[in-house]
Amino acid sequence: MPMLCGAQAVAQGVFRVAFINPGAMDDPFFSSLTYMMQDAASDLNIDLEVIDASASHLEVRRRGHEVLERSNPPDYLLLINDHDVLDSVIKRADMLGVKTFLFNEGFSSGRLQEMGTPRHEIKNWLGQFLPDDRKAGYLLARDLIEHAKGETSHGATDTIDMIALNGAYRANSSELRLLGLQDALAEYDNVKLRQIVYTHWDEKKAYDATRGLLERYPETSVIWSASDLMACGALHAVKEYGLKPEQDILIGGIDWSDLALEAIRKGDLQASVGWHVMDGAWSLILLYDYHNGYDFTVSGHSDYFVMNKENIERFDRYLGSKEKRGNIDFKAFTKTHRLQDQPYDFSLEVVLRHLSEFPVLSKVTSH
Repeated sequence: MPMLCGAQAVAQGVFRVAFINPGAMDDPFFSSLTYMMQDAASDLNIDLEVIDASASHLEVRRRGHEVLERSNPPDYLLLINDHDVLDSVIKRADMLGVKTFLFNEGFSSGRLQEMGTPRHEIKNWLGQFLPDDRKAGYLLARDLIEHAKGETSHGATDTIDMIALNGAYRANSSELRLLGLQDALAEYDNVKLRQIVYTHWDEKKAYDATRGLLERYPETSVIWSASDLMACGALHAVKEYGLKPEQDILIGGIDWSDLALEAIRKGDLQASVGWHVMDGAWSLILLYDYHNGYDFTVSGHSDYFVMNKENIERFDRYLGSKEKRGNIDFKAFTKTHRLQDQPYDFSLEVVLRHLSEFPVLSKVTSH
């Protein structure tokens, strides 16, 4: 909401945000997510500290408590609730007066009942900005099935055989993406989901699982993967098995990792569903506006979009490299500088329009 009395917001200077990164340093998704957060922080003059948690949800929790016990803790703590373990961090932060914000991965329904909604039982838990993971699983399944019906040698038969690679058992995103897959399957009578295997977001485990599944289900024409990294592991196994991607079998993942997008360009992957790689940057915008007197709805959702060979050319024109993504002027998406009473719109279409209007000079022309 706008500031009282119609006063124009003026940036109050640098404030400090700590983000505990739950991904491995070489994880393609988390590398891209962190890069965009650092770019947004630079635009908005936010002092952003990225803390590595060595791809361990227990380390995320430990580092969270460690940051809070500093003599001079950050103003805000940005968290991804990997494996549903950060309730104690958020409660401790509330006691110490440190404001917290969740993005990318929220609480399970059971844990959320215990925690309550942001700003109620826990006043300093400001909110959350979460992707619609159920929609992601649905969109990926729909794209794969629709293309398999006409493009693969196996899909030309009456029945489409599918296998699924999911993430981790306790990850909320895994379960929601699987629900989305099941939503899509309910719309098709001719698709048989042969087996779901949890490969814990790991490329090698996905490779091993796919090798075994192809032996068991040789008529497989679609591989649905809850992440791009696992999709790339499946792709490796498919090629070793002697199948030709796109001709014999279609593979898709979720994340819009650079590796997956390059595989789409080459015709190795059918699709990747994403755009949530920007959610850390959008979360910083919400905190920036909050810090400057513009509040936000406590629970927001980001959207997902399907990237495939049919639309990747337009994406490449404006967002196909780190350098191009670096042209985004994040101030243009804030209420402090531009939007004021307008609603937030972080959609892909709006960002593409922003970059097409100011293709190279977008940051230079900001004020």
